Amino acid sequence: KMIKKSQPATKIVIFSGYDEFEYAKEAIRLEAEEYILKPIDSEELKKVFLRIKERLDDEIDKRRNEERLRKYYEDSLPLLKEQLLIGILEGRINKSSIEEYSTEYGLSMESPFYAVAVMEPAGSDRNKNSQVISVSLKQLAEENLPEYMNCRVINYLGSIIVIALLNKTDEHGHFLGVIYRICKLSSRMLDAAVSAGVSRVAGNITDISIAYKEAQDALSYRVMLEDNQAIYIKDVEPEI
Repeated sequence: KMIKKSQPATKIVIFSGYDEFEYAKEAIRLEAEEYILKPIDSEELKKVFLRIKERLDDEIDKRRNEERLRKYYEDSLPLLKEQLLIGILEGRINKSSIEEYSTEYGLSMESPFYAVAVMEPAGSDRNKNSQVISVSLKQLAEENLPEYMNCRVINYLGSIIVIALLNKTDEHGHFLGVIYRICKLSSRMLDAAVSAGVSRVAGNITDISIAYKEAQDALSYRVMLEDNQAIYIKDVEPEI
């Protein structure tokens, strides 16, 4: 009992001269591997240890498989988080599932308000080296979003999507200003003309998909405006 308490993984075999049921029952309760009655010959002893070895090998294989699966899961977490965000943007996941997956993936999405920005390089720049520009733009956005601003950034279909988790509606103005600054920085840092569309404030996590559509609609007005700026949907499509 003391050994099991201090070293629970230890395999214990009891050799006893007592053919008493209570002793055998107690050995089982203490999770002894075997309760062997004396006398025992070398051949039987060999079989006992072979059985113990097989159990140890099974445990090791199981532990290795669990560790391998855990490692695979941890390596897959960034992709799983990205897929969750895409599902939220596209409106394919209900609120309870969002909460469940957010907890499981360690990706907090709980917030009173939300806003979405969609950033893209101009067509001519995007065609030059789309993958490099997209990756660089995502990195630029992540580096220039202030720490106090809780945001999620993903690269999706050639666009950089920024989901802002806002505590108050008046934080939206700060978010718009940050996105505008990133667009300006991209011209100098990436030598690319980048524009962004920014949504109105959304009051529910399931409304992020509506905000995403608003940001896309706002971005579509870039053909009539100058590059390297953030276009607020309310400025180009006032609410009626």
